[in-house]
Amino acid sequence: DITRLLFRLPNVSQATGFYPEAPNVAINGANSLFTNYMIDGLDNNERFLGGQKFRIPVGFVQDVTVLTNNFSAEFGNTANGVINVTTRSGRNETHGEVFAVTRPGPVIDSESPFAQRDLSGNQVKNGFQRYQGGFALGGALVKNKTFYFINAEQIIDLKDNLLNVPDLGINETVRGVNRFTLLSGKIDHNWSDNFRTTVRIYTGLVNIDRQGGGLEGGT
Repeated sequence: DITRLLFRLPNVSQATGFYPEAPNVAINGANSLFTNYMIDGLDNNERFLGGQKFRIPVGFVQDVTVLTNNFSAEFGNTANGVINVTTRSGRNETHGEVFAVTRPGPVIDSESPFAQRDLSGNQVKNGFQRYQGGFALGGALVKNKTFYFINAEQIIDLKDNLLNVPDLGINETVRGVNRFTLLSGKIDHNWSDNFRTTVRIYTGLVNIDRQGGGLEGGT
């Protein structure tokens, strides 16, 4: 998750949300729901649950800017802080990348006295497996004029959710899978040195398995 590299910046810390998938970035100690997320200066806020509407894939990021205070009038929607992600673009030379990352899980994980959670914040048994991969490709449709860039990433978590309800005598594990499919692309056209248009598409398909039932409800 690209936002996790931000925790080492001044005035930025990891948030403790009130539900597992709550936004994970707090700025200036404020509620993480007040952070303003942007893509290339455009709104990227999920209005109901908070956080990013579209989870930015790693391979689509050029750089990330975090504004904690005294930002100009072009950045609004918050009295807290702003996270603006600049995406990558194509160029005359065709370029691309392919990557794969894995966390094998219990095979190499050491024991820990702390409660273990998956990267979506849900409590799991010790260790979980993660498989992440993707590709990116960029180039020119018309040299010096029209450029494209596409990116696709897939993240899969395999884990055992804990279902622990002492009052009902329940202490079970439920196999769960988290799946994130992130697709994005853009086409840039330079009409002149001072005028450019961009067409973009972002889509994210997300499925998160959590333990169900218990005294707090849930499915």
